[in-house]
Amino acid sequence: MFRSRGDIVRAKIQRETLDNEVHGCDYCKEGGWCSETEVVIHKSWIHASKMKYDLANKDFVCGICIKELKNDNELLNHIKTDHLYSSEDAYRVEREIFVCDYCCQIFFNKLHLIVHILNKHIDSPKILYVECPLCKLRVKRKQIWIHFYKHMVQSISTCRLCFTKCKNRRELKEHLNSHGHYFKCDMCGYNTRKSELFNQHISENHKRKIGKNKMTRRFKDYFIPRSCDLAGRGQIVMISQGVYIGNGVRICVLCREICLNPRQMRRHIIHDHYTPEISLKKEYKCACGVVFVNKVLLKHHIFKMKGDHRVVGDDDEQNSGNKCDKSISRSLFARLTPLLRPPRLT
Repeated sequence: MFRSRGDIVRAKIQRETLDNEVHGCDYCKEGGWCSETEVVIHKSWIHASKMKYDLANKDFVCGICIKELKNDNELLNHIKTDHLYSSEDAYRVEREIFVCDYCCQIFFNKLHLIVHILNKHIDSPKILYVECPLCKLRVKRKQIWIHFYKHMVQSISTCRLCFTKCKNRRELKEHLNSHGHYFKCDMCGYNTRKSELFNQHISENHKRKIGKNKMTRRFKDYFIPRSCDLAGRGQIVMISQGVYIGNGVRICVLCREICLNPRQMRRHIIHDHYTPEISLKKEYKCACGVVFVNKVLLKHHIFKMKGDHRVVGDDDEQNSGNKCDKSISRSLFARLTPLLRPPRLT
């Protein structure tokens, strides 16, 4: 695999391919590439201007991998299956997702997210080591990407759940079925092993029509990506980074709901995360005026919004917002403490 884009000049050497297939470029109609990853690198280096033009001027182009589809339905199905590892008829992402709070990239492995945060967003000389998501070996933080090259996982057909490298993306889809899907409703606790039952539960219990409600001011804060300018800008889908979601698709950070427009987003927040018509014995209210049905949602809201957001109400909960932030800091420090020490020699 290549260490830089300049290495593509050596890619067209005639040799036996690993997946017994020869791949070609859609722009220049040239063939002879031994893997799909080499084609993607070739496009991003040679045809970068054409890809940017397609992304800006064509209607049905995936903003993640710059693939042109026939219509909106095929585009949405492509994003669900190829980038969110879910089925075409999924209402919610059928995998556990871990979202970077700094750049809103999506990861499917918690250790992968920690490596990303420590390398891209936390510049601390005290943190010297990170844990490899594949072999669990502690590696120097600046050398983790070289360590990934040693595992030979820098491929677009590498599984983001377990970092297993497949021959091609067709084999990757077959490999994902071995992991099993995540069919759990985070709102009511419903759990099943069948996608049909899960989608039926979502449709019957979380897709009901609701009346008008004025609690619509901050519904976009619960979804990623938050900025349309940064989302769907096109990228080389490599294992060294997470996934940016584009094309107007939004994912709720509380329950993984997939929404396509502001109307769906607003309806989802009002119905699933805000129910003022229910008479509650106790309300959990933030200083910004948003009311929640339980303390977990309120703490998650305070953590995501930061700033002056805090709990209002009882005196013993007056400072729970600060306590929440401190507890998160302590838990993060506890996870990162082993990485501050060099590995023990055996």
